[in-house]
This record gives sequence, structure tokens and C-alpha cells, in this order.
Amino acid sequence: MPPTRRSPFFSETLNHLHFSICHHGWVELGPEWHEEDTVSPYSRLYLVKSGGGLVRTQGRRVTLRPGRAYLFPLRVPLSFSTAGRLEKFFIHFNLRHLGFLDLFELLPPRVTERPLPPGLLAAVSRFDRGGLADVLRVQAELLRALHPFLGPATPATAARLELARQYQPLVEYIDAHLGPELSMGELAGVMGLSATWLSMRFHRDTGGTLKRFILERIRVRAERELSARGKKVREIARELGFRDELYFSKFFRRETGFYPLAWRDRYAGAVSRSVHALGE
Repeated sequence: MPPTRRSPFFSETLNHLHFSICHHGWVELGPEWHEEDTVSPYSRLYLVKSGGGLVRTQGRRVTLRPGRAYLFPLRVPLSFSTAGRLEKFFIHFNLRHLGFLDLFELLPPRVTERPLPPGLLAAVSRFDRGGLADVLRVQAELLRALHPFLGPATPATAARLELARQYQPLVEYIDAHLGPELSMGELAGVMGLSATWLSMRFHRDTGGTLKRFILERIRVRAERELSARGKKVREIARELGFRDELYFSKFFRRETGFYPLAWRDRYAGAVSRSVHALGE
């Protein structure tokens, strides 16, 4: 029997890769689609069916055109608008390795725009059919659409992956106990470090603070729950560890610029979930 080919990197990466969608949908937009210098802890994928729009990012102007896919990575300031009409499918998502590094931070996108792969719009039109097979097919098609945007690995990539492994226990603990009351001493105990050294080390390794890391994860979880529309704001506040709805509402407005119900009306309520006839 010939020797079996194996790759520990293959299985470890796939077993710890988490694709999560914060919100999504088919939407037809008019001039009300307008926002300035928004910065989000998730990436955005736009699949444009018809119409047009404009996105300004990092000194560049990106014109949204039919038949094109667009990728805007997390933590990059975006301003967007349309003077007429824009019809698109969109997802706001994270693609994380070991729950820590987003792949679009690890491998920054090489391009912002590319042609829509044949059949992609028809495939994602099944997103609201409700069947498990349909969901899996849409997930596979979205990952296929995202792959060409990923940039190349660099000499620093392996070191960043090792960093993710080192912080995995901390990330798992944060996600299991997510809330604004997580103390630095509590988190330091998970890593076997002093609170001061953990804070300094995290900033050195990531360029950001541990507090900001936690707040971004709370925001993403809150937006996902609000988008689902199945829970009241006070229920979401309680599940995320806020002492009351008012405290949560102030946090959410500070992070997003909107109070929770206003955000739900603006983003989740605007999404049209009807299935369109998608001739390509």
C-alpha cells in the first residue's frame, strides 16, 4: 500500500476556521443608502445585480457596477452612497482562524473588485429557502466567491498563525463569558499572566487593546442578534451581560452611531427577503 499523504496544517486550519455572517440579504436601495466614514469589525461582500453606487475607501473611489463582486475588509473606513438605484446581495461577515485572526487581516485582499463567477447570483438566491442543503450550498458558493480576494501569504503569516494558537484559550474564554464586565484579572488568570503583562503583551502582538477586542466581539454579537429579529432588546442586553437595557443601548450607540431599535429598522428592516428572478 502506498504511503498516505497527510497535512496537519490542512486539518488544523479547516477544523478551526469559523465563517460567521452578522447580517445579510437581498436589498434594493435608493438615495437613502448613504453613510460617511463607517468602520466595522467585519468585512463586507457585495454582489451587484443591477443599478450602481459609490464607495470611498482609503482615498480611492470604487464604483459599484452590475455583474461585479466587491470586497471591503474589516476596520477600513468606508463611505457609501447611490444617487439612483442599487440592487445587490450582501453579507457582513468574519472569517476567523482559531476565533482570533480574521483571514482578511492575515491575508489582506489583493483586489477590491472582480467579475461575478457564473451562476453565483442564482446560487445565493436560495439563501432563504430554509433547507439545510440550500444553506450549505450558499455557504460553499460564498466561500468560493471570497477565495480570490484573499492576498498572498507573507513571511509573517506563519508567525501570525502561531500567535493565534497562543491566544486560543483567551479567545474561547472571552466568547464563552462575553460581556462588558469581564475583568483584566479574570482574563490574565486564563493565560497565567499578570493583568499588566497581558495588557502589554496583547497590545504588542496585535496593535490593539484587549478591551477594544472584547467590545468589537460584543458589537458583532449584538448586531447578529438584532438582525435575527427574534428577541427583544432587553433580552439581548441581558444575554450579553449588561445590567440593563439603557446601559446596552448607550454602548450600542457609541459603537455604531445608532440605538438598537433604530439600527434594526435601518439595517435589518430594509432587507428584502423575497426571491428575485435572477437571469444571468
